[in-house]
Amino acid sequence: MQSLDEGTVEALQLRAPAVSKRDTAYQTKKTRLGHLFPEINDIAVRSAVEQRLLLVEDRIPSLFSLTKDLRYLEAPTAQVL
Repeated sequence: MQSLDEGTVEALQLRAPAVSKRDTAYQTKKTRLGHLFPEINDIAVRSAVEQRLLLVEDRIPSLFSLTKDLRYLEAPTAQVL
């Protein structure tokens, strides 16, 4: 988690690299250029992180996406209560 910076979170949130060719290309390019996880200098570690991210089939969550998702739950929840 030390290598996780705000720019990386913003760039990856809501993406699903395993199911979206566009997200795969974006994530691969940004990781290899060092724009994602800029604190990771070890090529083997960077490659391992890249490969793990490519397995993510669901949207990559963040606090931003959580707040967006909660908006959709507010109305149904209010009706139940």
